Amino acid sequence: MSSVYGKGKNGFYKLIENIESDIWDFNVKDYVEIDFTKDGLNYKLDDDEIFFIETNDEDIEPYLNRILNSTSCNMAKGEDLKSIETFYFFEKDQANSDIKLYIQRVMPSQRIEKKSLLWFKLGNKISIEEEISIPILPKPDVYWEQKQKKIYFAKFINLEKIFPHFLKYYRDANEDDWKNFTNTEKYPFLDIAEDIELSKINKSKLKTLALIVDKLESITNEDANKYLEYAKKYNPNLIKDGKFKIHEIKDIDNFSNIIFEKFFTAEVGGKEVRIANSYKICVDKKAK
Repeated sequence: MSSVYGKGKNGFYKLIENIESDIWDFNVKDYVEIDFTKDGLNYKLDDDEIFFIETNDEDIEPYLNRILNSTSCNMAKGEDLKSIETFYFFEKDQANSDIKLYIQRVMPSQRIEKKSLLWFKLGNKISIEEEISIPILPKPDVYWEQKQKKIYFAKFINLEKIFPHFLKYYRDANEDDWKNFTNTEKYPFLDIAEDIELSKINKSKLKTLALIVDKLESITNEDANKYLEYAKKYNPNLIKDGKFKIHEIKDIDNFSNIIFEKFFTAEVGGKEVRIANSYKICVDKKAK
């Protein structure tokens, strides 16, 4: 049996104890996974698709700490319920190495508050009792699987409101990012034209640029050489003198296609070269 917990402005609470069934009949294997870090900026999900971002345990704090120490959560009282921002439940093994976390945001407009009059014969007193109810959505807003090291969601705003640090995946590149990107000592494999200015880059490309800058932080010189070979195969015009040539703003998208490896060769139909419009992880539903 599971318990349902909630996070409010003043901390974490236990809302319901020992429910016999799960709140949501949700299985991530029913969905096609879309990598948000590579496609989420401009991608519109179909009904059978869901975004994911790869995570570490630290990304799930402070929820993870409360899961591991769930006995420290007190039962919520009336006033506590008015401040509830999310409610959640979890499944875990004894080793705390296979945790599944389900979270739903609670919007102020979703709370239904009712006041009812109670008549007490002793003393002829009338008491006003307040009830607060919160509807349960068809599926959780955010779902995390510890073993898979992935957090799943359909709307980024829900993820960002629950875990604000994920906002880095939906930010615009700023001046610091631009200085980093144009640092030829740090990235000697980039040849960026001096007349390209951050102020001239439109908003959608600023988000793409922010993802590129974050990606570059993990790229070694050996990786850079592999990407150069990849570019020679799929977009040789992007290379000049052994460097990635970014001489026009449109080259930001071209470079993104390379380091996120969006080019592929179709195996059927004349070995046609194509650009993937999404990073999908398909699951054979019959194999479940």
